[in-house]
Amino acid sequence: MSDFGSLLRGRRRRLRLTQEALAHRCGLSVEGISMLERGVRTQPRADTVNLLVSGLELDPDAEREFRSAAQRARTPTSGARRASEQDAHVAGADGAAGAAPPRQLPAAPGVLIGRDDLRSAVVSSLRRGTPGTPAIHCLVGMGGVGKSALAMRIAHDLAPDFPDGQIFIDLKGHSSGGPVSAVAALTFVIGSLGGRVDEGVADVAEAAAYYRSLISRRRVLLVLDNAADSSQIGPLLPGSEEAAVLLTSRQVLSGPGDIESHHVGVLDEDAARSLFSATVGPRADDDKAAVQAIVAACAGLPLALRVVGSRIRTLGGWPLSHIAGRLHVEQHRLDELSSTGISVNETLAGSVGQLDGGDTNDRAAARALRLLGLLPHNVVSVHAAAALLDVAERNAERILHRLVEVSLLEPVGEWQFRVHDLVQAMAREQARAVWSAQEQSAALDRLLGMYVGAAWVSRVLTRSAPAGIDTADIVVASPLDDPVESLDLIVRDSEQIHSLIDLMSDRGLEVARLVLGMVTYFVTRVDTFGWPEAVESALRGAPEDAVVERAWLMQDLALGLSGRGQHEGALHWAYQSLSLARDSGQPGAEAAACTTVALALRRLGRLSSAASVSRRSIALCEAQADDRMTASAWRDHGLLLQQRGDVVGGVHAQRRALELYTKVGVTRGAAMAHINLGAMLRELDMVQARQHLERAVAASRDVGDAALESEALAELGGWHVMNGDPSGALRILNDGLALVDDRGPRREEVGLRLRIAAALDGLGRHQEAAQERVVAARLAETRGELERAALIRSIRPNAGADEVATP
Repeated sequence: MSDFGSLLRGRRRRLRLTQEALAHRCGLSVEGISMLERGVRTQPRADTVNLLVSGLELDPDAEREFRSAAQRARTPTSGARRASEQDAHVAGADGAAGAAPPRQLPAAPGVLIGRDDLRSAVVSSLRRGTPGTPAIHCLVGMGGVGKSALAMRIAHDLAPDFPDGQIFIDLKGHSSGGPVSAVAALTFVIGSLGGRVDEGVADVAEAAAYYRSLISRRRVLLVLDNAADSSQIGPLLPGSEEAAVLLTSRQVLSGPGDIESHHVGVLDEDAARSLFSATVGPRADDDKAAVQAIVAACAGLPLALRVVGSRIRTLGGWPLSHIAGRLHVEQHRLDELSSTGISVNETLAGSVGQLDGGDTNDRAAARALRLLGLLPHNVVSVHAAAALLDVAERNAERILHRLVEVSLLEPVGEWQFRVHDLVQAMAREQARAVWSAQEQSAALDRLLGMYVGAAWVSRVLTRSAPAGIDTADIVVASPLDDPVESLDLIVRDSEQIHSLIDLMSDRGLEVARLVLGMVTYFVTRVDTFGWPEAVESALRGAPEDAVVERAWLMQDLALGLSGRGQHEGALHWAYQSLSLARDSGQPGAEAAACTTVALALRRLGRLSSAASVSRRSIALCEAQADDRMTASAWRDHGLLLQQRGDVVGGVHAQRRALELYTKVGVTRGAAMAHINLGAMLRELDMVQARQHLERAVAASRDVGDAALESEALAELGGWHVMNGDPSGALRILNDGLALVDDRGPRREEVGLRLRIAAALDGLGRHQEAAQERVVAARLAETRGELERAALIRSIRPNAGADEVATP
């Protein structure tokens, strides 16, 4: 028979009740139930037993056992005899009866910010326990993220629930002196429980068995801080449900029992600022801009915030702006984040050191992290890592996953991983110490070459291969053959690519080719966002003798500027491209440049000049027998004819463009021709107009071009407005608006909002319509389209459908 306290505790846990929950059921105090379970109160009153019987919902047999135990507990001699027997059992062969319960927890942190939800969840779970098995929870995160501080606060919260003791041991998993051995850890824990291990014992299994016997039936909380790996903690895990374990580690651990892991991440901006303020005190109010810069440099890492806070208190006379300036210099940042006995760099480097001392896979992961330190941006894809490391993608993925396991990387999406800013700074320092400048350059060159190849594979979605550039030699470095998949890679890695362009501007020809290859990305995915800047950077670095690349870059710069409404600048660079193409004997580039010049002239309203150049463009393209380029020239020429009032001629030109695009299998070009035909035919044949616009929507979806789809939806929505269906128009137009990318100049948003306004007017929602026009006018102004903005502002309230297309 169990004693009353053990029986009470077992019945409560079988119902998965906390002491608080049982107290609420019975109308008793939590303290009273706790004292009964711990044996502090050994003689329960009869009315207390009645309340407990009711709250525990005992069946007749269980009630008889429960009342019998209560009766025995009220007999002192019986209770004393049982206590003596229990002491002898727990002490084992070493006779440690009567040893005081261990109370080994270090002090809880004075300030703990940003962890309330996680703290509450772990406390609740450990307090509730797991019937039949010990509750084991592990806080996992990178070095310096505050796992130990959180563990101490949780352990102190739980201390009253574990009256038989709280044991703490630092396993030194990442110490320069090496981790604590299993035997040493077991010896310490056994001694804490009142047992004894003979000196020199090396049999881990025997010591672990003895330990499990000692801790059996004791409500003990075991806190194992800084665990190195699963093999270190396995022997220390108890086997009985009365004990509980709280672990901290830099990697996910497994053991004989179920270990529930909790990721401890860096602090968000608000929590980081609060921790900094709590650490520094009133000085945090001296200079808000400097505080923001300091907090940003610490990148949410609590250790970094505490270290810099300590330095500020020590260097009381230093202005916060001076400290912020020192932290801003990346080469010195880690030096600044160190104080007496505490170094962010050494803390983070401990994880890499452990990998260096591991097996072949771990050493490969350590090498990989150092190479990741060379990257200009802290988010890396599997494809980029494979190129940088010069390994197969499968191997790269395995290595990256290992770095995630040891909290040196964080997965941020499919195929992508983030390196913490300070981890990357540490890795960069180590890379520069290990490898020569030539070796570092070689790694980045591999990455650049991979991106160039992938960009040119995707380029075929929007452009013909230019004469004079060996595209077959370029695309061989691409990890993918499919143009759409390659475009997805470029989109996914775009921030890394932009940063790489800035970092490697001295690789003039390669950077020029990378930017040329990215034309599909800029045109179809981000509405020219960053395009002119990237082209200007590439032009500055491109060798003068790279005339083919320079001529095409100038055209792309013209197109990027025109897409932003900067048509004068676009015309200048279009003429520059045309001149260079003529002078260097590039008829293909000359033909394309004529098309670009005509486009800029048309958008400037210089229609006669545009028409002359446009006809020249068609003739040059046809002379080159380049059907795709000819289709583009006819498409732009049709828009010009429409603008001059020749809608029938415009329709003829668009049909010719559609015919050529269909012939060469360029779906995106065909979609553009369908859009133009649908818009023009609204004046001639509404049925045909709708057919072309619906085909445009389908074709743009087939090629995954959100910008083109939004344009097609804008025109289709306009068709519904003109056809007297404002409700249907609004649904279509809102679908189009949902595709607009906030990062770019939002090319189609003006037209979409104008048509939404017309639809709202058609539904009698005139105030909402007026608001949409205000937004559209502001957007047009930001794009430099001042005349269009003025026309939008002049639209009268409750405008008819005939005014929709005018601006």
